[in-house]
Amino acid sequence: MILKHLICYLLISLLIVPTGWASQQRAIRPVSLKMPDGNQVKLYQGSYALVIGASNYQDNAWGDLSSVGKDVSAVRQALEGQGFQVQTVMDPTEDDLIDEINDFIDAHGYEQDNRLLFYYAGHGYTQERNGRKFGYLVPVDAPNPYDNERAFFRKSLKMEQILSWAKQIESKHALFVFDSCFSGSVLQSRAVAVPEDISYSTAKPVRQFLSAGSANQTVPADSIFRPLFIRGIEGKADLDQDGYVTGVELGMFLQKQVPRYQTGQTPQYGKILDPYLDEGNFVFEVKRQSPKPKLQAAPPAVASVELGDLQEQADDAEKAQLEQQRIKTQWQEWQQRMQKDYDKVTAFEQQAIESKLKVQSWERFLSSWKNENPYSEQDKELRSKAQTRIVYWQKEIQQQKTKQQAVKQQKKPAEVALSGKDALKKLKKTKSCVSCDLQ
Repeated sequence: MILKHLICYLLISLLIVPTGWASQQRAIRPVSLKMPDGNQVKLYQGSYALVIGASNYQDNAWGDLSSVGKDVSAVRQALEGQGFQVQTVMDPTEDDLIDEINDFIDAHGYEQDNRLLFYYAGHGYTQERNGRKFGYLVPVDAPNPYDNERAFFRKSLKMEQILSWAKQIESKHALFVFDSCFSGSVLQSRAVAVPEDISYSTAKPVRQFLSAGSANQTVPADSIFRPLFIRGIEGKADLDQDGYVTGVELGMFLQKQVPRYQTGQTPQYGKILDPYLDEGNFVFEVKRQSPKPKLQAAPPAVASVELGDLQEQADDAEKAQLEQQRIKTQWQEWQQRMQKDYDKVTAFEQQAIESKLKVQSWERFLSSWKNENPYSEQDKELRSKAQTRIVYWQKEIQQQKTKQQAVKQQKKPAEVALSGKDALKKLKKTKSCVSCDLQ
C-alpha cells in the first residue's frame, strides 16, 4: 500500500512540476553587454529571482497589505519578460523565509555568471539603539515589537542577515529590492547627479539594495513602488538612453518618481560597503520594441465623377472645331479659285487687244473677288496687283488719246482769214468763223 501511494505521488509530481519548470526554463536567456568601444561582453548566463510577498499577518497590529498578491504576480511577469526564472513565496513565516532564501542561494547563488534578484513586498521595521538604526523584514508570524520586543527579534529577519547572505553569494551581481520601509547603513547612498556609464567596470561584482522608503515611513495598502519599479526596469529608468537600466539608474528613477505620488515615501538605494562587491552595476536590458506598422485608413466613400455636362461641352467644341476646319478648307478653295481667275485675267491682258478691255477685265476681277479671306493675306496681294494693272492700263489709254489728238491736229488744214462780206457769208453758213475779221 505504501509503495502504491509513493508511485501515485511520483506520477502526480511528474505531471505537475515539469510544466512550470519548462515555462521557467524558457524564460532564461543569456545577457551580453555592448561596451562603448563596440565589444560585446558576456554579462549573465542565468537570471534568477525570488519574489516574496507578506500580507496576511497573524498579528493584527501590522495591518494587512491588500495589494501584495497582485504585486507579486505583476513583478513575476515583468521579471520573466526580462529573462528571469522566477520563484514566488507568499506569506512566509520566519522559518519559511529563511529556508526559502537559503534554498534559493544554494540553487543559484554559486554560479559566478548568474544574476540574482530578491524582491520583498511586506512590512519593514526600524529599531534605533545606541545612535544606530537597524532594519528588519517582518514575516507574517512576527509579533508587534511594542507588545513583545524579544519575540519580535526572534521572529523577524535582521538586515545584517541579508548582508551576510549578500556576501555569501558567489554570483556576479545581486540586487535586493524591498517594497517596504526601514533604515540601514547600506541604503544611505551618496547623491548621484549623473548615472554611471556602461563600462568594463559594470561587469565587476556588486551587491545593490533598494527600498521603497526609510524609517518612520509607512507602506500604503496599494503599492506605488511596484508599478514604478516595473516601469523602470522596462525602460523608463534608462536615464542615459544607452539601452540598459542599471541598479543605480533604477534607484535614481524611483527616488525621483515615487515622492511625486505624495505617499510619504522616499526610496533609498545603495551598494554594500565592501571594496570587492561595490564596483559593478546590476543591469536590465531595455527591450526595443519594433514600431507597430501604421494601419492605413479605409478609403472614404466617394461619388462617381459625373462627366455628362462636360462631355456635352467637349462634343460641342469638337463639332465647332470640325465646322471651323470645314470653313477654313472652303476659304482655301476660294483662294485657289481667286488665284486661277487672277492668272486668267493676266493671260487675257497679254493679248493684243485694246487697253480698255484690259481695264474692264481687271475691274471684273476686283468686283468678283472683293471679299476678305480671314485665313490668308494672299487675296489682298492679288487685289493690290489688280489695282496696279488697272492704273497702268488707264495711263496707257490716256497716253493713246493724247497721241491721237496730236496726230489729228497735225492733219487739219490752215484757215484763210476772211473779212467783210466773205466773213459774214461764212458766219451765216457755218454759224462759226474763227478766222473772220468782222471789224
